[in-house]
Amino acid sequence: MKLWGALSNAVIGWVMILRGDDSWREHFKLTWPGLATSLVIFLFAAFLAIALASSYQGMPGGLAIIDALLAQSIWIIAVIIGMRVTAAILKTKIRNLDVLIPAIYLLVGYLAVGSLLNMAFPIVVLLLTIALLYPMVQLGRMAASWPLPNAIGFAVLTVVLLVGLPQALYIVTNASALPPT
Repeated sequence: MKLWGALSNAVIGWVMILRGDDSWREHFKLTWPGLATSLVIFLFAAFLAIALASSYQGMPGGLAIIDALLAQSIWIIAVIIGMRVTAAILKTKIRNLDVLIPAIYLLVGYLAVGSLLNMAFPIVVLLLTIALLYPMVQLGRMAASWPLPNAIGFAVLTVVLLVGLPQALYIVTNASALPPT
C-alpha cells in the first residue's frame, strides 16, 4: 500500500523535524506526485472526520460532503498563505513543497486526533490547535531555514489563519442569515 507507506514515512519524518534532525527530507516525497499523495491522504482523513462527526445525525448527502471537504481544504490554503506571506516579508526564497507537504501531513494528524478528541472532549481541540504552534515553528526552522523569531511568526500566522479562514468563510457565506443592521 503506497498511501500507508507515505503516511508512515511522514510520521517518521515529523518525528525527525520535531527533533531537529536534518535528514527529515528523506522521509517525505517532496515532489509534485508527493504533493498529490499527501492531498489524497488529507482528503481521505477529512472524509473520515466528516463521517465521525456525522455519527450522531447520519451521514450528509453528496453535495454536503463535497462542501465539507472543500471547507477542510481551506486549511491547506491557510498554510500556503502563511508560508508565502512569511517568505515575502522576510524576502527569502523557499521551496514551497518542502514546507507544504510536511504541513499537509501535520494537518492529517490534526484531523485524526482532533476528530477523536472532539467526540469526547470538544474543548481539548482548542488546546490541540494551540499545540500546532510548536510543530509549525519547527517546520519553519527545518524546511525554510528561518531563524527562530521568523519561524514563530510563520507558526502564529498559519495557526491564526487555520482558525480564522474557515470562520471568515462561514460568516461570508451566511451573511444573509445575519439580522439587518
